[in-house]
Amino acid sequence: MKLIKKLLLFTVVIVSFYSPISAEIKIIYKINNEIITNHDIEKEYKFLIFFNKNLEKLNKKDLLKIATKSIIKEKIKKIEIEKSYKIKKENFTFEDIKNCDESFVTGTFAGIVPVSFLENYQLKSLEENSLTMQIHQLYQKEINAQIK
Repeated sequence: MKLIKKLLLFTVVIVSFYSPISAEIKIIYKINNEIITNHDIEKEYKFLIFFNKNLEKLNKKDLLKIATKSIIKEKIKKIEIEKSYKIKKENFTFEDIKNCDESFVTGTFAGIVPVSFLENYQLKSLEENSLTMQIHQLYQKEINAQIK
């Protein structure tokens, strides 16, 4: 029984020593009150490779730069949208949105992409003064400011 306890203790120590949880986490960037850590960048790196296996052909240093820019863009989108609009996050069904006037999707590489049709119904997302285009313009303005 003592041997089992010793083995168990040894296993716990080894696992915790090599676990990513025990790795040092450093804040790399701070954008307003949003932080980006080395752990966030590593997760984004793995996420990008998962969705695009061709990225494995790049060296890790270059891909980490891409992952860093990607996660910075995500933080900027979040900040800009939350500045101007009340955000409500919830699951929804097609029934919930089938009568909407506008819609957009967003993602790591996409930025803000207006949805022009929902089934056979044309949405107003692409109209010049639409809320979607306002969000898109705010996002582009902030991205351009961060690039300079």
